[in-house]
Amino acid sequence: MNILTAINKKYLPYFAAMIRSFADNNPGEHTIYIATKEVTGEDIEAYREYFPSGLTFCPVSFCDDILEGAPTERRWPKEIYYRIFAAGFLPETVDRILYLDSDIIVKGDLSGFYNTDFQDNFFVATTNVHSPFLKWFIRVKNGAAKNTVYVNTGVLLMNLKKLREEQAHDEVLRYIARRKFFLMLPDQDVISTLYGHKIKIEDGYVYNLNERKIRGWNRRHGRKGKIGPEWVEEHAKILHYIGRNKPWNETYRGILKPYYDRYRVK
Repeated sequence: MNILTAINKKYLPYFAAMIRSFADNNPGEHTIYIATKEVTGEDIEAYREYFPSGLTFCPVSFCDDILEGAPTERRWPKEIYYRIFAAGFLPETVDRILYLDSDIIVKGDLSGFYNTDFQDNFFVATTNVHSPFLKWFIRVKNGAAKNTVYVNTGVLLMNLKKLREEQAHDEVLRYIARRKFFLMLPDQDVISTLYGHKIKIEDGYVYNLNERKIRGWNRRHGRKGKIGPEWVEEHAKILHYIGRNKPWNETYRGILKPYYDRYRVK
């Protein structure tokens, strides 16, 4: 598989835990592309003891000039935009790649998800937005069309071949310039608004499970259909520690922390 992530040096330990979990549950040879401004091959080698020999790491430089004026802040550095333009800086021999955020633990075989039929879509992803009101609010805030779906871009299977053929960079930059004061999660807002009609949706409880989804499900279904540790162990394949509730912090709340602790690196 081809895996893509975007990190800075601060996120190296979390990136290492994510890759360690991926390799443990998906044995074989894989190529890990790292979109970064500052992480070097030497930085990756410092964590080599945690990775099997079948992994090849490829740090990829990215020119920030085309993102001048894009909204950023401490929680959303420019690295989050790398996935939007991934088709432009990854090797042209790579037609398909799975983007994974670093605050993820992979606990299952991803080959089925990775080989999903794109059916002429740009992306395969999952959504965290289920409330009709929230769907409407996000669509209006972002100026999105009615037929778009809002996705979480932390797990994003990318059809690079089709993106190279059809993606218009100028359209992205014009949208960012026009709506930058309304973008709360800029990368998700951009991808969902511009390409929400070209995204195939998969099961987020399997491929992008997080504590918020668990709490929301349990509120709606009560004890009878409750998601607990046994359900997570049997069904979930990707765990995503979204927001500020990070498992490397002592303040973490939820049932998913043991999976991070299993792959934690120092």
